[in-house]
Amino acid sequence: MNHGSPELDLLQTFERLPMPLLRPLEVTAQLRLQRSARGLCRLLPQKLVRSISAARFSAGDFKSPWLPGARMVTALNRCQEEDVDACFAMLASSGDSRPEDGALHMAAVRNFLSTMKLLLCCRGDPQLRCSAGLTVLDSAINAGTVAAAHLLLDHGAGTSQPQDALLVAAGSRCLDSLAPRLIKECSADVDGAIDLAVENEDATVVMQLVQLPTAKQRKWVKQWLLRRAAVNGDTTLLEGTLALPGLDLDDGAESSVGPALLLAAEGGHAAVCQRLLQKRADLQRAARTGLRGRWTATDVAQMHSSRPEFQEVLLVLSYFDKTGTAGTAETGPPRPATEREASEALPKVQ
Repeated sequence: MNHGSPELDLLQTFERLPMPLLRPLEVTAQLRLQRSARGLCRLLPQKLVRSISAARFSAGDFKSPWLPGARMVTALNRCQEEDVDACFAMLASSGDSRPEDGALHMAAVRNFLSTMKLLLCCRGDPQLRCSAGLTVLDSAINAGTVAAAHLLLDHGAGTSQPQDALLVAAGSRCLDSLAPRLIKECSADVDGAIDLAVENEDATVVMQLVQLPTAKQRKWVKQWLLRRAAVNGDTTLLEGTLALPGLDLDDGAESSVGPALLLAAEGGHAAVCQRLLQKRADLQRAARTGLRGRWTATDVAQMHSSRPEFQEVLLVLSYFDKTGTAGTAETGPPRPATEREASEALPKVQ
């Protein structure tokens, strides 16, 4: 039998593989994805790998934007779906032992996990920063690619601004699982992130962060959340805030600002007023004092009594003022009543 050259035999063996270039190689006992690039380099001489890649490119095996001479960053940005084989072929054809700068960033943004594993295997730097100063982990977090972010953390990647990264992670529902890892592995300061969120007036993020185990139980943060819920009539935020330990419902009473109950009444939020009173907020102390005298929650609501929402507030305040009790809400469902439900449950205005 006339055998061909060893290089030809290797080439034929390589081309017969069901998933060439990066997929698990039968001849190497199902190499793991993380080792496949190195395994292929051991199997075939580097020149042969490059020639195979060049041949596949010239044969048109890869579609645009995977064209000879294209930059990998551009290809990763423009391709419709992940193509790890094309990425590997481009690496092999380039003759460079390391991926070009920005390729790992783009793969992380696109959430191309297999491509990221290949680039990391080929000595891609997870700590590399782009021209804007962002690390690969920063790019993944900003793009909301949670799986890519976890993969980078597994490889020891860091972030340029731990507090900012934690802030973004906590503000995205798909990234909340990253927050504990950023605190533990990237030394992110949860209280510093809370301060930034308060500065940005993002109550949702503050609520997410304040519930983390490492967050300090600072009274002013809880009171800030309570006031935000009262001013905006946000019953969802209110319920989360009421569950925080050590909350003072009457904080600010008889001051120039006033407590949460007065702020809710001033905004015409009957459901918030009702829930605060059900949780034993002191109606008698719900007042604001200053140079213009003393204004109670009832006073500020009566200033706009011609509007329906303030009529509902006055109904709620009047009901609890007469009964002097917290009603029956604590034995009922835990969700806050809507303004319509509050008005239906209380005496009607004639």
